[in-house]
Amino acid sequence: MLFHFGTLFAQTTDLNELVRKIDVRTKAYPEFLSYTATAVSRSWEMNAQWKPEKEVVVTKRIVQHQDSAQGIRIDETVIRAVEIIQGREKDVTEKMKGTVKKRRAKQRRTGPEDGDGKGKRRGQGFSMSNDDIYPFGEKKKNLFRFTQLADTAIGGKSFLRIQAEAKVPDQETYEGRFTVDRETYDVLLMDVQPSKNPKFVKRITMQMEFDVLPGPYIVLKRFWMLLDASLLIKKIRMEFEETHSDVRVTGPAGASDP
Repeated sequence: MLFHFGTLFAQTTDLNELVRKIDVRTKAYPEFLSYTATAVSRSWEMNAQWKPEKEVVVTKRIVQHQDSAQGIRIDETVIRAVEIIQGREKDVTEKMKGTVKKRRAKQRRTGPEDGDGKGKRRGQGFSMSNDDIYPFGEKKKNLFRFTQLADTAIGGKSFLRIQAEAKVPDQETYEGRFTVDRETYDVLLMDVQPSKNPKFVKRITMQMEFDVLPGPYIVLKRFWMLLDASLLIKKIRMEFEETHSDVRVTGPAGASDP
């Protein structure tokens, strides 16, 4: 019994230290002034059997930069957009360009996306802040129960896996599994969902993959989301995936990193 207690204490101590190291690493990423990437997004509208009824594929160029008037600003240039229904393709590039133009105009009217950008994850691709998505910070870690899962292998390399479970479920608190580089403590993969679904939402789950560039900068590689919701009489069943490639960032000193 004493041995069991001692082993449990050692495991808890090691896990607490691991959580601390992940938090330290996350805070160490430098902010960057600009981010450019080629993005390919795919969205699927699903039927009741979760078979795709419509797919939209959009290829675009993304530019994120700090703007003195707008704060963090993200500009998208649509290169090509295709709508696919029952195997038939329809070019909707001009329609998508119009949608992006309206969104950009609305952004300019409403002002900065996030003020001076503080609190944003030091990476690009989604608008959640560190506090929204990460359970490892000093202010949030006590809200979660952490469990170290069996390691996983990716590309022949072993990675740590941690599960974070909210002690008190809340729709603003995200929980899930995090895949961590055991040498650098970079979080390279997240599988997360709200610990309590928002109203009208039956299921929402997200997966995010990241790359670490020289700097080190943490950048989005892939984002995937599944949503199953009901709004009055309207059913929403969809999947969305976006991948980023040809990524370049400019750091505080103005140096570009491939």
